[in-house]
Amino acid sequence: MLVIAFSGKLGSGKTTISNAVATALGWPLAGFGDYVRQVVRERGLDGTRENLQAVGTELLEADPREFCKAVLSSGGWIRGEPLLIDGLRHVKTIAIIQELISPATLRIISILVPEATRLQRLGQRDQVEAASTGIIEAHSSEQEVGSILCSHADLVLDGEKPVSVLVAEIIDWIRLQS
Repeated sequence: MLVIAFSGKLGSGKTTISNAVATALGWPLAGFGDYVRQVVRERGLDGTRENLQAVGTELLEADPREFCKAVLSSGGWIRGEPLLIDGLRHVKTIAIIQELISPATLRIISILVPEATRLQRLGQRDQVEAASTGIIEAHSSEQEVGSILCSHADLVLDGEKPVSVLVAEIIDWIRLQS
């Protein structure tokens, strides 16, 4: 059984791609970002990037295992079933997730896009100006995504390809993993 985690910088397309793969395969999808947004709402906070990063960091530092466990549960995952995870951001969560999903196998897909494409997407989606991106990405929640996590990836994809092409590539790759 496989559990696949998607990693990529803000604006790389990982959420769009993971949602499309979940729909195509009928697999449940758990998202670190979705879970943190839920906690932010429960606390009565605005869903600003700053609040999301602060709460996500707090949850990770307080109890990384419980944080990962809560994310998996939030996606409706049942042990022994496949799962897609959106938003893997920290290397230390890899071993935790692997332990929580055992005996399933964790595979990591990293989505890469050129910086200009990413900044354009962020500007359109979040109305983030290029000057603000540096501040957002200086946060600890973004530090490992572009380099360290990519080196742990089992599959690296070009996020500029059409989503339908990427979904087909991922499904073909998943079939080879079984």
